Amino acid sequence: MKLVNYRLQSPFARNRMGAVQGDKIIDLHMAHTEILQKEKKYRSITIPANPNDFYQNAKTYIEIAETLMRQLSDGYSEYSFDRKDVVLEKPVSHPSKIICIGTNYADHVAEMGGSEIPEYPRVIL
Repeated sequence: MKLVNYRLQSPFARNRMGAVQGDKIIDLHMAHTEILQKEKKYRSITIPANPNDFYQNAKTYIEIAETLMRQLSDGYSEYSFDRKDVVLEKPVSHPSKIICIGTNYADHVAEMGGSEIPEYPRVIL
């Protein structure tokens, strides 16, 4: 399953959490909410529409999304958008931290003028 942060092509559209299915983007929140309503599971955890909220509890929501995508068939057009009708955004729009790895491959060490590959890569927070 490939997750995406997307928005419709409108200046007023907000970013939403989706999954790629062929050439379609499935809106996870819309599809999940509809299925829960049909199954009359009103107190269940719902996949959030906002990607930042999704990633706050990613493990749980990814498991729910995987189950949801197995339930959906290619005919779920009411929850999907053509890829051409959406704008894909950064996967995580406001990361809480950024971790960089320095001198992590031999060519990079050579570019930096070094001759010795470090035993462990340098981590930069």
